[in-house]
Amino acid sequence: MKVLVIGPSDTSSCGGMAEVIRGIRESVLLNREFEIDIFPSYIDGILAIRVLYSAWRYFHFLRRCKKYDLFHIHTAEKGSTFRKYLYLKKIKKAGKKRSCIFTARNFWFFMTVSAAAGNKS
Repeated sequence: MKVLVIGPSDTSSCGGMAEVIRGIRESVLLNREFEIDIFPSYIDGILAIRVLYSAWRYFHFLRRCKKYDLFHIHTAEKGSTFRKYLYLKKIKKAGKKRSCIFTARNFWFFMTVSAAAGNKS
């Protein structure tokens, strides 16, 4: 099974999510069972760099998302939630049925927004 892990760069970002993604990348057990690719959607830095990098990575994602069976999405709050919502919409539009979302404080908000968007389709 091909898995795409979407979240902050595990080499160019600080914080808990980057650390978890680094652990996934380095896990012998997970990599023995699954074909895992890490997809950095965000890096730390000034606002202009973060916005440009995030947009560039999203367009890169659009070209390759059909190659994966499962999407493992990490999100936190505010901008992270909305950026990942764009990924989730594309995953759904591509007909993919499997995704798991790991989020912090905005879990209920994110799931409510996702459910509401699904009802409008």
